Amino acid sequence: MTTRSLPPGRAVSADPMTRQTSAPPVRVLGIGLATAAGRGWAALKAALEAGRPLPSPNLSAEALLFEALEDMNLGPLPQDAGLIFATASGALAGDWARWHIEALAGAPSPPPSRPRQAPGDALAARLGVLGPRANVSLACASGTAALGVALDWLQAGRARVVVVAAVDRVCPFVSSGFEALKLVDPQGCRPLTPGSRGFHLGAAAAILVLAVGEGGVQLSGAASAQDAWHPLTPHPEGRGLIDAARLALARGGGHPAQLVSIHGTGTPANDQAEA
Repeated sequence: MTTRSLPPGRAVSADPMTRQTSAPPVRVLGIGLATAAGRGWAALKAALEAGRPLPSPNLSAEALLFEALEDMNLGPLPQDAGLIFATASGALAGDWARWHIEALAGAPSPPPSRPRQAPGDALAARLGVLGPRANVSLACASGTAALGVALDWLQAGRARVVVVAAVDRVCPFVSSGFEALKLVDPQGCRPLTPGSRGFHLGAAAAILVLAVGEGGVQLSGAASAQDAWHPLTPHPEGRGLIDAARLALARGGGHPAQLVSIHGTGTPANDQAEA
């Protein structure tokens, strides 16, 4: 995954890091999703359209990933398939959350033996894949960044098939941080809406399986950038976002975007940058 900061307004179509047109195409073989609404996109879409509240499911991160896997109805994968685990919190919920609470109280027990990347390890074991592995934890950008890593692996020939799995649960360690920053809107997430105060935390898991090949949904370009503006808020003019979008489009061969999926936190700073 290439990360760089570009001067404001600089075009990237001629950037030396632009992917060569000879890079093999990458397509999506399958998608699985598990949320508080249940398995699959149809269940989530129905819940969102009905405006139903979605309380966080009482499932472990591993269980959420396995639910998303069941949604895919995926056949056997080659043993040398790669796996990229994307998460903001990893296995922080449960034992690690209790340990943090004890530590803040000044009486921590020994740290849990369960590693924070344990959900990704469990998924790799369930799939039986032994190829390259990586953990990507870049807060809310974790899932998108993981797709960029997968694209690099496939186009460089490091793997024939790559599973990208993302999961996050709500736990006190995470929710208290957002609440302290006053970024949680009790009315729910309403991005680009006057009066919006933030977002609504929830738990979900998603899995994409990518492979080199033509047809279907294609992943043609990816990029990341940063604006060095503030630890928590984007540049008000969206400079980092614009740099990343320009570079991703250039690396993807200049094809026009067919879908724009915004971060959509509903916070004033993020709304201004994305608008």
